Amino acid sequence: MNVNLYKIEEGFERIDIYYNTLNSNLNKIIEIASSVSPQINLQDEKSTFLVYIDDIYYFEFVDRTTFAYLEEKVYSIDKSLK
Repeated sequence: MNVNLYKIEEGFERIDIYYNTLNSNLNKIIEIASSVSPQINLQDEKSTFLVYIDDIYYFEFVDRTTFAYLEEKVYSIDKSLK
């Protein structure tokens, strides 16, 4: 197996897999890569931090600000819902 890594400066991260035969090692790699949940930056009054998208219950847009509702707190997001 040959592994090539390329760093990109902008855009979305991606993984391309080229194979002749899909074996158990490749299935494990695909399972791990597919199970990673995207993260988003959230802000409160004091700091900014990363949270997995799966931990957010819902989003709301109020007065040109997007909010993410988690289990116990609400945070603003530095991105819009495009």
